[in-house]
Amino acid sequence: MGGVLSQICYMLTVEHKCNPASVAASLTFVPPHPPLYELRTSSVDPSEIQWVLDPEVVFSPFPDVHVNIMRTTRGNFIPGFLYRHPGAKLTVLFSHGNAADCGSMREGYIQLCQLAQVNVFAYDYSGYGASSGKPSVEDTYADIEAAYEYVTKNLVDDAGTQLVLMGQSVGSGPSCWLASRRKVAGLILHSPIKSGLRVLVDNRGPLCCCDIYPNIDRIKNVECPVLVVHGEDDDQVGVHHGKDLANKVPADRRHTLWIAGAGHNDIVERYPQVYYPAVGRFLQSIDSSAAAPTATDASGAPAPPAPETMVGAPSEQEMRLVVG
Repeated sequence: MGGVLSQICYMLTVEHKCNPASVAASLTFVPPHPPLYELRTSSVDPSEIQWVLDPEVVFSPFPDVHVNIMRTTRGNFIPGFLYRHPGAKLTVLFSHGNAADCGSMREGYIQLCQLAQVNVFAYDYSGYGASSGKPSVEDTYADIEAAYEYVTKNLVDDAGTQLVLMGQSVGSGPSCWLASRRKVAGLILHSPIKSGLRVLVDNRGPLCCCDIYPNIDRIKNVECPVLVVHGEDDDQVGVHHGKDLANKVPADRRHTLWIAGAGHNDIVERYPQVYYPAVGRFLQSIDSSAAAPTATDASGAPAPPAPETMVGAPSEQEMRLVVG
């Protein structure tokens, strides 16, 4: 632990000339390089934007993904990708994790849209994917704010009943920030962090000036229902991050899912039969007209139900699933 503290102190005083924001950015943001997609202007219709995926990205057909370019208050241009479901009553504004962009996340967006029967609006942070600029904490706030403004002006009539924020890992930071400031129908935190520095050290001490995304402090200002999903074997962001965040949410608005055997990046891929029904139940609790999704296996066929082990005497909202 001392080695981590020494390294951060060196970065703060020597490499970054006592600039905490610069230290935080260097420790946090790792955009895929090169990006896993390109945006090109159509040769037929200059007003049309074509999305060209990297050959390594799994490609499932999904017609009419609408691409919109948004300008943030910090002057960057970021893309937003809209996946529509014909029966959707809710829209999910998705903030992805680190070392990912909207190209690598495409399959996940399609599954969420189809299985949860929601519209999904995803965006890339400044410096990620086809976005301009360089990533920073303040830029991610401006990025999600721009996405929120687009969604509330073009997709939903009432954010307080129709818009759900979803943040994965680092994406929990801008999602918690926005949910603590704006009216939304719900908040889903997938493998979230209590704060950036707390991922590295339990006791921030004098380095609290370098901390970012203080979700553990902000979540008390979130007034909507919250679902926290975390793998119990997460060795990158310990499950205690998710549990401590959940404990800050009043019981009548708290929904949780702890998955034994799951790590930080494999919940959706390895445990779809657990993850999507849990997300579906949460969305149904917000909008009774939202259908519960049917999980599928790798071939697209309905997956068998996963065995469940209820620990103690949890309520319907509190559960731990052991997947065989």
